[in-house]
Amino acid sequence: MSWRHWITLQTHTQPPCSKREAIIYTETQNGGAAAAHVASRDAVTSPALNIDIEALLDAASKGDGGALQALTAEVPECKELLKRVYGDVSARIEECLIRAQAGDDKLETEALRTAMAELRKCLAATGDSNLELIVIDRIACSWLHTNLCDLRLAEFQGELSQRARLQKQLSVAEQRLYLACRSLAQIRKLLQNVKEKTQVDPDRAQV
Repeated sequence: MSWRHWITLQTHTQPPCSKREAIIYTETQNGGAAAAHVASRDAVTSPALNIDIEALLDAASKGDGGALQALTAEVPECKELLKRVYGDVSARIEECLIRAQAGDDKLETEALRTAMAELRKCLAATGDSNLELIVIDRIACSWLHTNLCDLRLAEFQGELSQRARLQKQLSVAEQRLYLACRSLAQIRKLLQNVKEKTQVDPDRAQV
């Protein structure tokens, strides 16, 4: 039977951000039906799972360069998928923060993800540059971290020494959020100045 493998590596982390799962999609060509199987690093029970691909994923994640080469040869989309998952560090940070707060609570997890998506949408502007998008991601992660620090401090009922430590963490988080917001404002102001100069004298504008 002819088929083609579609692999998406999805990073779900809990402190210390060590658990990974691989979602392996196998799309058959004899009717277009697709079956999705979740392969956990802890256990694989589905008899329909493609063992060869899962074994390559496992070996590559443990440092086997040959397995990575074989995986790349078997799945042409592999590098793009790896870049999308492992290379999107901002998304991984977001997931770490959400999992640390919500744990297995699906309702809180979904609520935090929705809040993050809405914040990014609120901050975004039409025609944002790549630089602006990078800073928006930084603002979103810093915003989530700051609010979670604030929440932990508000809920804390322990000793004063521990409360002082939480207060310090909150202060650091607030400073990082402030710097990220200021960076976005400065970048947009700079880009606006460049745009205005371009409209006045296109030959003098340099990006």
